Amino acid sequence: MNVLCFDVGGTSIKYGLLNEEAKILEKGDFPARTESMEAFLSSIKEVYEKYKGKIDGVSFSMPGVIDPDTGYFKSGGAYNAFIHDINMKEVFSSFIEEDIIITNDAKCAAYGELGYGCLKDVNDAAIIVLGTGIGGCLIKDRKPLYGAHLLSGEFSFINTTSEFGPQGIFAHRCGVAGLLNRVKEQLQDGKDYSGRQIFAMANEGNEKVKEALRNFCFDLATQILNIQTIFDPEVFAIGGGISQQKILFDLLDEQFEKIKEAMGPLFLRKPDVTVCQFRNDANLIGALYRFVSEH
Repeated sequence: MNVLCFDVGGTSIKYGLLNEEAKILEKGDFPARTESMEAFLSSIKEVYEKYKGKIDGVSFSMPGVIDPDTGYFKSGGAYNAFIHDINMKEVFSSFIEEDIIITNDAKCAAYGELGYGCLKDVNDAAIIVLGTGIGGCLIKDRKPLYGAHLLSGEFSFINTTSEFGPQGIFAHRCGVAGLLNRVKEQLQDGKDYSGRQIFAMANEGNEKVKEALRNFCFDLATQILNIQTIFDPEVFAIGGGISQQKILFDLLDEQFEKIKEAMGPLFLRKPDVTVCQFRNDANLIGALYRFVSEH
C-alpha cells in the first residue's frame, strides 16, 4: 500500500509518498497558499497529479476543528479565511479519485506515535506539541479522543491566569513565542533570539536564559499536572521542535520536584514524560497511520 500524505501548515506544505511500514519513498514541500481556496487547491492538485493512479489513497494532516469521519471543517486554522463551515473531503473529491482521509494535525502526531513511535505499547496517553500554539491529543484505549464538539486536546486555549484573554492562555505562555518573550525579559538586551540560540545559551550555562526556561517549564509542569488529575494517562509525550532539547526535560523534572515539595501530601503523582519519536515528519507519518488503520 502506498499513500500520498500531505502535512498542511500555515507557512509551508509538506508531502510524501509513504508505504504502510512508514517508509518515506519520496517527499518534498512548497509554500503554503493561504490567499484563496483556488490557490490552495491548485497547489495540492499539482502534486497529486504526479502520483495519480499510482497510489491507494490520499491522507491530509490539516489545522482546524475537523470531523474525522466526514471531513467537515468548523474552522481551518491558518486557512480559516476560506476553510470554515465546509466539507473539505467533498472539495478534494472534485479532483482526487482515490480514497481521502483528513485529520487534525495534532491528532496526526498522536496517530504516528501510536502506530510507529513512542506510544505503540501504550493504551492511555496525552500528547502535548509545543509550537506556535500548543497542539494536543488525549488517547484512550489507543484511540484519540475528539470530544462532543471536536475540541478535545485544544490545549492552546487552557486559561492560565485569573483574568481571561489572549495573554493568559496556555498557547501564549508556553508556545514558542512565550519562551522567546521570557528570554527577552531576562536578558534585557533588546535582541530577538531564535529557539536554537536560546537553547545554545542555556546549554552553555547562561543563568538568565536558564531562569527563563525554568519559568517556562513551571507553567508547562503545572498544566501537565492539571491534565494528569483530569485524565490520568499512563504517559505524556512531548513533541515540537524544542522537545529535542534534553535541558527542557531536565528543567521540567526540576519543576515537578519543586511543585511536589510545595504541595506535600496533596501531590498525587509525578507524571511520566517522554519525547515524541518523530520530528519534522511526524504529521506525514500520522496521516499515513490514520489511513492504514481505516483501511
